[in-house]
Amino acid sequence: MKRKIAIALSAMLLGSFAAGELHGSDFPIDKANRITLVDNPLMPAVAAAADNYEDNDEEKEQKGRFIYLFSDDGFNYYLDSVSSCRTTPPAGSTKLLEVWIKLLPIGLAPETEVVIDQTYFLQHYMLWPDREQIMFLSELEVEGRPDNNIKERPFDGRNWEKLVPGSLEDNIYRECMKYRSSLKKRGPKKKATSAIGDVLEDTFRISL
Repeated sequence: MKRKIAIALSAMLLGSFAAGELHGSDFPIDKANRITLVDNPLMPAVAAAADNYEDNDEEKEQKGRFIYLFSDDGFNYYLDSVSSCRTTPPAGSTKLLEVWIKLLPIGLAPETEVVIDQTYFLQHYMLWPDREQIMFLSELEVEGRPDNNIKERPFDGRNWEKLVPGSLEDNIYRECMKYRSSLKKRGPKKKATSAIGDVLEDTFRISL
């Protein structure tokens, strides 16, 4: 950001310098013998660009949160890369994916956090890569901003489901797995040997 602002200031100074040269002086001087910036048609645009630089960065970061997965007849499916993660079950060392899927009507931008007078859906799943199984936890129909009082199925090993080829769950599983390595890890800290094993498996597909 500092580099961008420096460039913007340089552009304004150069513009003022050029204008001063046209008037036969190095820089315009006010009555108190202070150097001033002359009127420059480029200055408002440059200043506005500098002021909006942080906002543009935040917008880019927000847009990058949702990863497009696929579409069906009425919805686009997006993986929430911030809320989704690699994790382990409450007890055990099995490697799972916890994913949040945002279903938006086709034509609605995924970065829209609060949708006025428009219904969309949030789905919450656990994925078991080693067995290619999926566990449904909840689906929330949202109008506007969702509330933080979702009632979900408890994590239960009896709720794992096999993937039916071509089903919605199969599509969600296959597409989410493409981004498995880019999701953050969450859960209890592991021993050094376990961490090394994760690196080997993720990088070289070697299991310890």
